[in-house]
Amino acid sequence: MKNPTTTQNTDKDTKVPADAKYTDTSHNQTSGHITDCSTNTVIPNIFRYHPWYSALLFVLLASYVLMMGTVVYAVLKVEKLQRVVVGVSADVDVLKEQADFIKRNNDIDSNKQHQQQQQHQQQQHNNNNNYIKNNNNYIKNNNIILYNNIIKHRRHLAYVHQGAKGSRGYPGFPGPVGFDGRKGEKGDKGNKAVE
Repeated sequence: MKNPTTTQNTDKDTKVPADAKYTDTSHNQTSGHITDCSTNTVIPNIFRYHPWYSALLFVLLASYVLMMGTVVYAVLKVEKLQRVVVGVSADVDVLKEQADFIKRNNDIDSNKQHQQQQQHQQQQHNNNNNYIKNNNNYIKNNNIILYNNIIKHRRHLAYVHQGAKGSRGYPGFPGPVGFDGRKGEKGDKGNKAVE
């Protein structure tokens, strides 16, 4: 008598269809690969049984992180350098303004000194001109006095000197107003000699 719970294998049960594809389950169990049953394509599971792939991935991630850190550091460094450049530019502008201020003050001082020097030279020139003018007036006055004295002396010689022979008048003294000397008067006739 047969056990009703037991299923017997028949040729019909074990018959494989003609279009069936073989799947190597033992290969799946030993290699760790995954098989796509629809296309019967083996997909390798590289991260499960090959640790050096994980190490390579870690190295790539570490390189990426390092590269990003380098980029961030470079960006921060560039920003810092930009701030330094801006600060230096501001300092340069301040120094330039100070230099311009000092230059303007020096120009003002130079102009003042130049004006004072010109005024001093002009004052000296005026003083010299006044001194020369005063000297010329003094010389002119002395010439007038000398001329008057000469006229007086010449008149004295022309009118006072008389003798046996009339004295000759002096020639006129050249000057602003010419003066011709007068001929002296004839002297009186002398007494007759006593015999």
